[in-house]
Amino acid sequence: MDENLDVFLADFGLDVCFGDVYTKGIFDMPDQNILSGNVSSTEYSLTFKTEVLPNLLSGNKIIVDAINYKIREVEKIGDGAFSRALLTKVRHPLFVRKF
Repeated sequence: MDENLDVFLADFGLDVCFGDVYTKGIFDMPDQNILSGNVSSTEYSLTFKTEVLPNLLSGNKIIVDAINYKIREVEKIGDGAFSRALLTKVRHPLFVRKF
């Protein structure tokens, strides 16, 4: 099963850095309508292998495709092999790391 997850992430994933851990993750940024549809907002999320980033917590900082984000919430998906983190884009650079 892990090999299938690795192939999926290799094919569709972006570079992710959390501390000293470098991996791949699936990044989504769909628009959502809020305030009765009067305002559109982007909902950033990252799907990743739970075993690679098991210690992600709300408030942590993470880099996805060389862009800084702050984690708002983390939840396991299905059987827990993957997790999803809801992110907030950080407007000012917190730190710089190149892949």
